[in-house]
Amino acid sequence: MLKANENNIKTQDGFIMAVSLALLLVLTIIGIAGISSTTVENMLAGNIRVKTKHFYEGEHGVQLGQKVTDAVVSRPTLGEFKAYLTAQEAVDLNMELRVRHFDPTDNLHLNNADIEFDSSDGTTVTVDIDLMYNCDTMGGGGRQFASAYSGVASGSAGARTVTCYRVNSKSSDGSGANAAVGTVFQRVSWE
Repeated sequence: MLKANENNIKTQDGFIMAVSLALLLVLTIIGIAGISSTTVENMLAGNIRVKTKHFYEGEHGVQLGQKVTDAVVSRPTLGEFKAYLTAQEAVDLNMELRVRHFDPTDNLHLNNADIEFDSSDGTTVTVDIDLMYNCDTMGGGGRQFASAYSGVASGSAGARTVTCYRVNSKSSDGSGANAAVGTVFQRVSWE
């Protein structure tokens, strides 16, 4: 009986080694697949980070455009916006925002940008501001104004002029990544 077990063991020489190597090969393949998956996920996360950064830079350009519009149209001085516009650019923008309506065929209007600045991380932001239309309306109530209703209403004295502007902003960097953000906003002048 002892000889039968010895013969059986001798015929299985190397079987454990083959099983161990196969198991090691399977674990290696699983490890490589996990590393590849992690690399792709890191690349995707990086792309999302860049996309989000450009979106927020573009949003900053839109907000700056709204503030510059208010400053240029309502006040003769540039104040805090001297870093973005020269005095002559402010005069030109003032004329554009009071007289010239936008051309709807000019996609995003970023070829004729009114403001261009570089952020601290090397991103270039261009902003274009265009006059869309003026609308003289009669007095209206606070509820209608808050809901952006521009028709005739009752409840408050005085007329108002509603001017609509379109602000487009594009954020881009040297890598070719970019984001465009746009808005239309109403500026109300009470008389």
